[in-house]
Amino acid sequence: MEKKRKSSCFCGQVAFGAVSHPVLSAYCHCTQCQKLTGEYSYPQNISNQRWVYLACLLVHTMHFVDTDFRWTSTGDPPETALDTYDNPLKLHKRRYRCKTCGVCAVSYNKMTRRFSVYTGVVKRDADGRILNWEKIKPAAH
Repeated sequence: MEKKRKSSCFCGQVAFGAVSHPVLSAYCHCTQCQKLTGEYSYPQNISNQRWVYLACLLVHTMHFVDTDFRWTSTGDPPETALDTYDNPLKLHKRRYRCKTCGVCAVSYNKMTRRFSVYTGVVKRDADGRILNWEKIKPAAH
């Protein structure tokens, strides 16, 4: 099956993808997500051709059913390349972070059986715009 979404951490040691479109693409106002990802800005279309990032306390995540998510790294297996963190306030959520560059790439929710990918790690074009933005832009807050 062809990968429709491909992403990686900053150093590329941890790569992953999904074989479907997100089941949910949304902004989160949760201060736990903000602190765990370090994200606080969001893209805003100020004209038909130009996107800018505005400071706003939101985290954009895309949610994929766990059966559609794949670790695609060609190097170390995920168990070796990743650190995990279980949120003591939400024990059903596990965060995955690259051991090499430290990027918090994805999280997994045991209750919903979904992986959440942070848009800070998705592929961009030469101008820094997120690829296929129209298909992954947030549809909810």
